[in-house]
Amino acid sequence: MKLIFVLLSLAVSMSASVAHAHGTWITSSSSVLSAPQFVTFDAASSSVPFIVDHRPLVIDALSIIAPDSSKVLPVNVMKGELRTVFDAKFEQIGTYRLELLRSGFRANWKDAENKPKRFMGAAEALAKEVPADAKELKVTESISRMENFITVGKPSALKPTGSGLELVAGTHPNDLVVGEPIEFTFLVDGKPTEGVEV
Repeated sequence: MKLIFVLLSLAVSMSASVAHAHGTWITSSSSVLSAPQFVTFDAASSSVPFIVDHRPLVIDALSIIAPDSSKVLPVNVMKGELRTVFDAKFEQIGTYRLELLRSGFRANWKDAENKPKRFMGAAEALAKEVPADAKELKVTESISRMENFITVGKPSALKPTGSGLELVAGTHPNDLVVGEPIEFTFLVDGKPTEGVEV
């Protein structure tokens, strides 16, 4: 069961980081708990998934969302040279969602003297940085989402966030079994989307 969960985590995280040279990932010491307890996580960026060989993953934007939608804070956070390690305590019965959501803009243009210019950052800064007379302006918005799921006791329903590209499984992530079929639905801003290439 853990292998399937890891593969689902990999599919979601790798789809979010296709444009990057190194894939990002978070893996847990356990994904299905019979009773409330702590779980330890490793998080990194690497050239091979789940092999610690490049950089620690920055988890400042990590949200751990409990079954009742409250937030759980990571504890014992240690950022090493190659990976980040943290713990979290899972006390409620049901499924927790660990979500690392990142977004930003990239822009390329030529200034009044035809010199190439670039920008990377948030929407608010983009409006200030790109001049009104920018030529050949190209703007790209990037949203990446990495999710992991931990279930205590009985799985609970997972609701899509309705923002960006989301993969919704027909089977609960913690109920996946090797060799059994599974259906996925891709949502864009909460709406089913056809023709998504995987």
